[in-house]
Amino acid sequence: MTCARQSCASRATCGAKATPKTRHWPDARSAALMAHQLSMAHTAVTPSQVTMASTALGMLSAWLFAQPRYWPRLVAAVLFLVSTTIDGVDGELAR
Repeated sequence: MTCARQSCASRATCGAKATPKTRHWPDARSAALMAHQLSMAHTAVTPSQVTMASTALGMLSAWLFAQPRYWPRLVAAVLFLVSTTIDGVDGELAR
């Protein structure tokens, strides 16, 4: 598809070199580090298992966010950050 036929959003990047911008985020770097440690330790952890753990932490986080008190919501925020970091580990582990 030529640049003239692409949508407005993709015209700005037409011909531009694609760079992984998500590598600059701290959670992406820590996810890459955790995936490297898991692969170097020769564990039997699969990317699917990491996805299930991330989903479970995310669901626990959602349940804690629904609680009306301060401390469960604070724990939920920390769990959500951990969940998003672990979510990046499965992709790095699969590579």
